[in-house]
Amino acid sequence: MPIVLRELFREMGSRYGLELVGGLSGLDREVAWIHLCEEPENIAFLRGNDLVVTTGLRLDSEEWLLAFIQEILARDAAGLGLNTG
Repeated sequence: MPIVLRELFREMGSRYGLELVGGLSGLDREVAWIHLCEEPENIAFLRGNDLVVTTGLRLDSEEWLLAFIQEILARDAAGLGLNTG
C-alpha cells in the first residue's frame, strides 16, 4: 500500500505540530522516500516522489529558499517539510 502525503499529515500533524502552508492539492501525492536534505548539492540524489525534509539551516535569504524549492520541484518531489522549530 503506497504512503500518501495526506495520510502522513493526518497521522503526524498534531503529534509534531505540523502546519500546512501550501500545496493542499498535492496532498494526494505518493511518497516513495523521505530524504533529509540540507545541502542544495544533494538535490541531485532525488528520484521523484521524495518527501524532502530540511531544517533550513542554510537558509540565509528568501532567494535561497525559492531556488531550493524550484530545484526540488524540478526533481518531481512529493513535498517539502521545513522544520522551523
